[in-house]
Amino acid sequence: MEKKFNISLVVFLVLILTILSSQKTQIKFRDNVLFFKDFLFTKNVTTKNISMSDTVGFKETYPIIIDEIKNQSCFFSFQDDGFMQIYLEMNYCTTIPINQYVRTNRQQLLSIKELNNKKPNLILFDIDFPEKYYSEGIRVEGDVRASVYNNKILNFLIDNYAPYKNINGFFFWKYNNKKFTKEISINKNFEKIINNTPRNLCEKIDDLKNNCFIKVTNKKNGIVIDVIYGNYNHKTIKEIIDIENKLYYNKKNPLKEKFNNFEENFDNLEITLLSDNINYLIKSNY
Repeated sequence: MEKKFNISLVVFLVLILTILSSQKTQIKFRDNVLFFKDFLFTKNVTTKNISMSDTVGFKETYPIIIDEIKNQSCFFSFQDDGFMQIYLEMNYCTTIPINQYVRTNRQQLLSIKELNNKKPNLILFDIDFPEKYYSEGIRVEGDVRASVYNNKILNFLIDNYAPYKNINGFFFWKYNNKKFTKEISINKNFEKIINNTPRNLCEKIDDLKNNCFIKVTNKKNGIVIDVIYGNYNHKTIKEIIDIENKLYYNKKNPLKEKFNNFEENFDNLEITLLSDNINYLIKSNY
């Protein structure tokens, strides 16, 4: 009786929190419930990935990549709720399977150790579409950037993986810990650089638009603010990394500056272009 009461209480509280949450969160919660319902009630495991609800694009994406990961012992997703592993029918690489719940230093170090041991060749770094689930660049959960609460894992991925393929807004990165960093000078100050579009900046450096990500770091605390795809041309870098542009961020939050982690003093920013073989650290000659 007590166990049933506890389960009922949890369900009731989840429903109340969902009702009181934003419309975007309600949509995501509803679709996730439908997704897992289909998954749980499909008896034939081999047909689960065909029959499950999919409003994101997994069904179109996983067949394109499946041959390249078939020799991996596991698959890892940095910016996804772990659905890609279900479609690929692969084990998770880490003890805590859904990375957004890895918050403490101890949990992050455990995940890094597991990734170091298993060394999956391909990972899913990020998904940017559709907009009702994902925002451009690294997302926000609970008003905190994933680049902040997952900073150790993010740094590990940047050091050991490199941009590889963009399939319908699914960004796959490939294992590569042999990259080196090259400094490159631009005759603009950082304020002008940050007000470029990603594509304009990547095209200035060896025409990197097709395999380029832009990492923006707060030099004062060493935390990565954002990592964004370098082929976007509809917004500036500053507009994309602004926390108000992120899904699930509460624009009425009074602690915006604390959570934003974005320096208005542009000289406190560090910008690095991440490509498949070389990382370009941008220096301003202005």
